[in-house]
Amino acid sequence: MTCIVSDTSPICYLLLIDKIDLLPQLYGTVIIPQTVRPELEAVGSPVVVQDWINQPPEWLEIPAVSAGLDTVVSDSLTPINSRITEEMDWRDFRCGKGW
Repeated sequence: MTCIVSDTSPICYLLLIDKIDLLPQLYGTVIIPQTVRPELEAVGSPVVVQDWINQPPEWLEIPAVSAGLDTVVSDSLTPINSRITEEMDWRDFRCGKGW
């Protein structure tokens, strides 16, 4: 089975609709960057999200990242994010904001 790297939104929305178990069924292991954890723990996140990240399942991995790697990954996604932003009407639905 494969693994995936996820950001905040898929995890948040799957928790909100009680379908988080789809991730391990489809992918086995889910990896989130260390920077995602604080977004899920944020005071403005739904309680179900905060509870879940405070007791993460065995199939979730949050590996230690070398200094600067998050910036490199973020910078490499900038062209993709710019294209998506131009093509879609985005609203800020991150778990840590606006709930």
